[in-house]
Amino acid sequence: MAERHSKSGTAADKAAKTERQYLVGYRPQRGDTSSPTLNLSGRWLREAGYRVSQKVTVTVKQCCLTLTTGS
Repeated sequence: MAERHSKSGTAADKAAKTERQYLVGYRPQRGDTSSPTLNLSGRWLREAGYRVSQKVTVTVKQCCLTLTTGS
């Protein structure tokens, strides 16, 4: 049985989260709204080893994006 004041979803539990959900949107380009866009941001990127201004390679497969760095 859980302690009376125990909490689920602590900061450590949240930091260990390995899956995130985002919404694919669009960025209008000369009135064209058919170009999808996806913006990733958050401290979890730093915690995963990504740094500001670091080059990232995106490998594209059907319904799958893989992000890797050279270091």
